[in-house]
Amino acid sequence: MKKTITLFFLLANIVFVQAQNRTTHFISDAGYRAQVEKAFEQLKPIAKGRSAQLFDVFANKLTLEEEEALKFLYAYMPLSDLADYDGKFFLQQVRMSLLARETFSWGNTIPEDIFRHFVLPYRINNENLDTARVVFYNELRDRVKNLSMADAALEVNHWCHEKVTYKGSDGRTSAPLSTVKNANGRCGEESTFTVTALRAVGIPARQVYTPRWAHSDDNHAWVEVWIDGVWHFMGACEPEADLDIAWFSAPVLRAMLCNTTVYGNYQGPEEQLKSGENFTQINLISNYAPAKLLYVKTVDAAQKPIANATVEFQLYNYAEFYPLAKKTTDKNGLTSLQTGLGDLMIWASANGRFGYDKVSVDKTDTMTLVVNQQPKDGFSQELTFVPPVQRQPKSPSDKGKEENDMRLKKEDLIRQRYESSFMDSLKSVMIAQQTGVSADSTWMFLKMSRGNWATIARYIMEAAKLNRKDMFPLLANISEKDLHDVSETTLLDHLQNTTELVVRQEKMPRSIYNEYVLNPRIANEMLTPYKGALMKSFPRDFAAKIQGLPALLIPYINENITVSATGNYSRNPLTPIGTNELKQADAASRDIYFVAVLRSFGVPAQIDPASKAVKYYKNGQWWVAAFDNLEKRNTPQGTLIVSVPKLLDFNPGYYTHFTIEKYEDGMYRSLDYEESDVFNTFPAKVTLDTGHYMVVTGVREKDGSVNTRLTFFRLKEDENKPLTLQFITSEQTPKALGTVDSKSQFQTLSTQVATSLQDASNKKGMILAWIDPDREPTKHTLLDMQQLKEQFELWDGTILLLIPSDKSATIAVAKSFENLPKQCVWGMDTDKLLQQVSATLHQDFGSNYPVVLCVDAAGNILDYSSGYKIGRGEQLVKMLKYLK
Repeated sequence: MKKTITLFFLLANIVFVQAQNRTTHFISDAGYRAQVEKAFEQLKPIAKGRSAQLFDVFANKLTLEEEEALKFLYAYMPLSDLADYDGKFFLQQVRMSLLARETFSWGNTIPEDIFRHFVLPYRINNENLDTARVVFYNELRDRVKNLSMADAALEVNHWCHEKVTYKGSDGRTSAPLSTVKNANGRCGEESTFTVTALRAVGIPARQVYTPRWAHSDDNHAWVEVWIDGVWHFMGACEPEADLDIAWFSAPVLRAMLCNTTVYGNYQGPEEQLKSGENFTQINLISNYAPAKLLYVKTVDAAQKPIANATVEFQLYNYAEFYPLAKKTTDKNGLTSLQTGLGDLMIWASANGRFGYDKVSVDKTDTMTLVVNQQPKDGFSQELTFVPPVQRQPKSPSDKGKEENDMRLKKEDLIRQRYESSFMDSLKSVMIAQQTGVSADSTWMFLKMSRGNWATIARYIMEAAKLNRKDMFPLLANISEKDLHDVSETTLLDHLQNTTELVVRQEKMPRSIYNEYVLNPRIANEMLTPYKGALMKSFPRDFAAKIQGLPALLIPYINENITVSATGNYSRNPLTPIGTNELKQADAASRDIYFVAVLRSFGVPAQIDPASKAVKYYKNGQWWVAAFDNLEKRNTPQGTLIVSVPKLLDFNPGYYTHFTIEKYEDGMYRSLDYEESDVFNTFPAKVTLDTGHYMVVTGVREKDGSVNTRLTFFRLKEDENKPLTLQFITSEQTPKALGTVDSKSQFQTLSTQVATSLQDASNKKGMILAWIDPDREPTKHTLLDMQQLKEQFELWDGTILLLIPSDKSATIAVAKSFENLPKQCVWGMDTDKLLQQVSATLHQDFGSNYPVVLCVDAAGNILDYSSGYKIGRGEQLVKMLKYLK
């Protein structure tokens, strides 16, 4: 309470002292200031649907700095922020950023443009917004105000580690305060949270992404901080003893692209990957990895240059060709990209034709691509893609390492004490008994809700009085992350305002009602209470017409909602109420709005997760809502029957070993079956719209290279088309690379008794892994083992998970991992075994954990790997036959 009062008086004092200050500009460059003013004025008609909520704030007594900073934010604001927040919120963000500049010694050393683009902006990525800047300033002010700028940045990261640790989750980015409440997050959430905390204390910061790794099927996000004129990196919520040290120092040397999105019209020196009306995406690859400028020239069949061709620089990842960057050729048919030294697929389209080919960047300066192809049928092609070579990063100094490790241990305990305050099973049973509902269901949802348990508990107690039949099905249809941050108001809105009128009329299955009427979750939007408000915003007779003929909602939306192709660059969907008020949206938010309105009227509706088609349910079947063509009916469809070879020694997974891509406008785009169970067994039948397709299959090799096969085909109406997935593998019988001393000892964590490798292995093969359980690479490997638990347990060897002696601080974290294969044994490397292995293999593993060895019964090392590697579990399973 004291800190809140202090903050109030600090803000009040600044406002009072500067209230009459109308001479100091926030933007001193008159030309740039004029650009902002013009963009601000152009925004007003776009936001007229919420004019009062957004612009009444300018009636306050504002300093010239506040006014110009506020106009800068408005001028480049995505539609989602215009739709769902108000002027008071944005003024608070401005005043907090100016307060931070005044509070901390480094504030007035930051150049104007750096402050404007990397301190002032409240948005980091596609997260939902909250008042984190205020909360974080309160918590961090006294902790960092007497430090140097560099030490303050490191201290903020330590504070972040006290609050949050890594855990993978779905792609929706939680707000910073929700991430703190949950106490964990994926790397995109950790970095969003950490950048927010740094900006809260006036330190310029930005989130950096490698959109996809070249050597592994994943991506990563981290943080850069501007310290005394230089940008430095650090792992979010992963504090080290100094800047420019992180576990990803080795894998980032193999990156093909690193980028960040900058708020507003940024005019810095970096290569611009994309420059929209409201943002600038810049290329940072040269800060991290060896790179070069690759030129691409597009020509037609007669070798004449093609201007304005669309060129995508695509990287194989997740069994698809992911566009790292999209560019347009100049009048000479040329475009370029600064990129890493691995292989890319270059795909260009123009005038209804396309062309593609693989390029090895390290061997090519200019690639000429003939753009003269049309969709193919019955054609296959095999290509091998090789990532940049593995390089060793500079070894960091050991200065401060011991002290930092001790701090990490204390910070883990702080976070664990907070997590121990979450709901336990005993309290859960008491709530179930009080309300007379299922104890098992109550505990399941309360346990998954983590730090949001009090909200879910209140919902259960209230819902039990209102609608017992629907209370748990509603929770069952939202995601685990939704349980972490959904509000009680949202849940009760959907429980109380969901009508069964159309359900009774249609006599539809209960499952359709639960998933497509009752369910608040539509796509990747933040869950909000929209049903009650939407029902009130439409006349009753209109609602009745829509219930009888849902297609009538299409012309209404086309007439009343303006769709912008570029205005919502943040990719954070507008809420249905925001779209309803603003009358502007991107296409994805428009689709969400359509589904939300129909569900509010009791009509089942959905956005198909694979095709992204918007559909409504009528007369026992699903109909496509075509906003661009009112005469369009359901697209003709056929069936693809997908099989796999009988002797295949692994179970192919979608987005792991194969994808199905549909041809549209010169490009093939993957259908999204990530959450579907259609490919859990083979042969698998999938219904698709007629048209041209490409199936991509791929298998990663140990070095990160991948052998791919591209199969092109056309699917006709009512056709049952068989397709056998073909994979190119090059597995060879492994040879001994060295040996381990079976008499070497380790200390088991369970008994703290010294045990030899020989005794632990029971004279069988072993998997030896030196791990750092508090770091993302290790967590990925252990997750792989959890997911492949049954396959590991068919093998009778031992999996020994060793914590290096200098990582003793992570023992408590290690004990938190559950559902690992039964033969996993935890231990401490007390005999410097890793050093012996390093000498045997002539490899300096350093701290590039995890280090994983496959050792046969005779002690021969048959395979090893180290560092960040998605899919390691599958590669280990393939080695088990050699570890008998």
